[in-house]
Amino acid sequence: MDTRKHIDHYDTLRVMAMVAVVAIHIATPTLKMAFKAGNLSADWYTGDIYLALTRFAVTMFLMLTGATMLGREHKYKDFIKKRLTRIFVPFLVFSVGYIVFKLHFDRPQPHVEDLNGLLGWVGDKYMECGLSQHFWYVYMLLVLYPIIPPVQRLISMDKRHRGLDIVLGVWAVYLVLFHSSPLSPFALPTPEAISKSNILTTTGLIYFGSRIGTYLTFFGYMLLGYRLSTLLNDMEKRDLRKWKVIAAVVYAASVAFCATVCARMSLGKLNMAALGYMHINTMVQTIAVFVMVAGTEISQTQSKASRITRNIRNSISECSYGIYLLHIMVISVLWSMKIYWKICAPAISIPLLTLGVTLVSWVIIYAIRKIPGGKYITG
Repeated sequence: MDTRKHIDHYDTLRVMAMVAVVAIHIATPTLKMAFKAGNLSADWYTGDIYLALTRFAVTMFLMLTGATMLGREHKYKDFIKKRLTRIFVPFLVFSVGYIVFKLHFDRPQPHVEDLNGLLGWVGDKYMECGLSQHFWYVYMLLVLYPIIPPVQRLISMDKRHRGLDIVLGVWAVYLVLFHSSPLSPFALPTPEAISKSNILTTTGLIYFGSRIGTYLTFFGYMLLGYRLSTLLNDMEKRDLRKWKVIAAVVYAASVAFCATVCARMSLGKLNMAALGYMHINTMVQTIAVFVMVAGTEISQTQSKASRITRNIRNSISECSYGIYLLHIMVISVLWSMKIYWKICAPAISIPLLTLGVTLVSWVIIYAIRKIPGGKYITG
């Protein structure tokens, strides 16, 4: 039985990760649209810095999953039923929503005359981008979640976590040495090489096998989140304060490193490899943010403003999965209205739009959750 108490700062980290995800999707077009070979503009550098600041986004979600789910006993059947249902049902609902949405907003406008035409168009969209680019994270969770209970049994037998530390060390070395090598699943066929005509061929099978292999490497972040949580929970407050200062310095260094490397690699041709979630710098940054926020709490008993802030944070944290699924629609609607990073200087437009998209998505998901059965739709 799990007897651990609720850890307040996990909600803060979850909200930070969600806002960072939105910021990434707001800022990424800045790099692509403002890029000029050999002459990177001020707008490009602004987007580069914002993306460097938010590398911890998706990986933080995975670390929080590890911190909250590993170290607990799970009955496999109950776990799969509860967790995968919570992920899969909202995903199906939003998949239908994105099909309807793209039928209206895609340019050029698709012409679908009958059911066969619709199914063919949906198949093309799935092969092109998995219905929506950000759904890759959901596909990954559907691969990783079934692994959690058996991994937890192995962890429970590793009382001093020596085996876990070795695994994490090997994983870190893998990120450094093999991320860009021919042995890495990242180097295998790209989505552009796959179509409905070759999905069942050797090329297609290699592609999907490589995707699963890539997803499995992300499980290291779950292990890392669990291990780091055990270390921080046992740490004295004085030692924690010292490590938080160190973590702040490391975070600043990781941002500078990422922004600089991305700029240097993009002088001739746009190259965003340094921004990858499986880059060693991203792992370091995620650890730093995890440590920086550790032990922080928003009091329930102080000022009214403090209580309101806490309630809003907790609500956004609870709605985070629904916000993740929805926010691309909100961004797309704004783009259709010519509202994107170019509305003003990107140093202002990116954080402004990030805040706006996050709040609008939260309000919509919050409203849906108030409808009977709405929580099954939003997760």
